[in-house]
Amino acid sequence: MKRILTIDGGGLKGMVPAALLAELEKQVDRPLYEYFDLIVGTSTGGIIAAGLALGLRAEDIVQIYHDSGPRIFPTAKLLSRVWLRLAGLVRAKFPTAVLRAELEKHFGDALIGVARTRLVMPSWDPTGQTVYVWKTRHCGRFRMDHKRPVVDALVSTASAPTYFCSSREMGGTGLIDGGIWANNPMLMAAVEALGVLRWNPETVRMLALGCVKEDFIPPAGGGTLQWALPAPQLFFQGQDSGSSGGAYLLLGDRPNAPQRVFRIEATAPKGLFSLDRLAGLKMMEHMGQTLARHHLDLLLPSFFSAPAIPFVPLADDAPDSAIS
Repeated sequence: MKRILTIDGGGLKGMVPAALLAELEKQVDRPLYEYFDLIVGTSTGGIIAAGLALGLRAEDIVQIYHDSGPRIFPTAKLLSRVWLRLAGLVRAKFPTAVLRAELEKHFGDALIGVARTRLVMPSWDPTGQTVYVWKTRHCGRFRMDHKRPVVDALVSTASAPTYFCSSREMGGTGLIDGGIWANNPMLMAAVEALGVLRWNPETVRMLALGCVKEDFIPPAGGGTLQWALPAPQLFFQGQDSGSSGGAYLLLGDRPNAPQRVFRIEATAPKGLFSLDRLAGLKMMEHMGQTLARHHLDLLLPSFFSAPAIPFVPLADDAPDSAIS
């Protein structure tokens, strides 16, 4: 059996899947990465994915949200918030340098190549107008990323437009948030499993963790002003539905057949939480813990009954056709 873990993007709302995983972690006797053959995460989900793959405990990742969240997304007073909104019309809301500094506190100079399981994190190249996917060396064609610092990948996959600027100004990659095209990375993970790793879909099980799904209320009018604010949420929901549906199709998860895809996410009223608002952090932690307890009896036998086969990265001289 091949087991995949995917984690959506969502800023501080990543506290929900992080807390869910921390609660599951209490029920098993090994680090969580040992139970998965592939971990895929976008944006804040990429931070969780990388943390797990590099051996951090999920409870430590929860603490990252508590410790670094207020520094990355500082809470401003009323007048300052007004000024930030106005300034946000011409520049990013938060400095990318702070994001990088906080990530370096937790990941140091660790390279992607030290990940203990297969790891995939999507970004977007706005200059080349193409996808860029950071990966461990689990295929012979992947010759560069495993030599790069994991923080480079995390800064790029988490640099959401309008919130953070591209890291190119700091001598970085110039890449931006993978949520541009894969905020829900389920389909990308299924393609990696079947197209790159050539796994048999009948042997694959996917645990897909969302952040917080909000109700979408279409605006009454059809003009630009009415659609300007809800448009990003509409795009994310469309991508989410397409990615989920594609993963279900590729992995053969259909009615009257054994379940292969397990999608779990919290739901909340519109506007209750935000990508950058700290106020709901403890509430989201509780939501994640509750989700874990609710799904525990289903997830433990499906994903945590036995460890996965240990991941061994390919040697640098492995041929392009080699697969780990």
